[in-house]
Amino acid sequence: MDASVIGTNIKKLRDERAVTQLQLADAVNVSFQAVSKWENGAAAPDISLLPAIAEFFDVKIDDLFKPDMTAYRHKPQRLMAVYENNIRDNEAFGKADSEYQKLFRAENIETCDFTDYAYLHDLRARYHDEVAEQYYCHALACGEAVRDNDYFRCQGQYPCISCPHGQAAGGRGAL
Repeated sequence: MDASVIGTNIKKLRDERAVTQLQLADAVNVSFQAVSKWENGAAAPDISLLPAIAEFFDVKIDDLFKPDMTAYRHKPQRLMAVYENNIRDNEAFGKADSEYQKLFRAENIETCDFTDYAYLHDLRARYHDEVAEQYYCHALACGEAVRDNDYFRCQGQYPCISCPHGQAAGGRGAL
């Protein structure tokens, strides 16, 4: 366990949240001097404290060990980054969306928060485009044999580049 990496990350997270050493110390039941030693690399937190520290900052325990850990301005931005890594994770989207809503209600916002929130929903739209493409491709595959009205509507509605039917004229284009 590299004490300097963990200490640097704890300091980043603490600064990100505008939390004092004393507040963190109280939350994990240690002295503020212990937190200071962690941040200076003089000591590492006891392994039994890592889950509490990670929970306090709403990060994974693994994040505390990453030398290149990103410190985010606030919790919503960090949760959006989690969702960005897996846009199929509905729970991650819900958490990020909820935290941005809290931020907006508190009226403690900056222009970049609106941009980040728009990006969160852009990622969600990309996810829904992928879902739509899958179902249009499935409908095309099912309807190919009978070539009914639904088959032709799907062909015109959505080009299925990834399925064996190729791009239909008048479609929306590839993702």
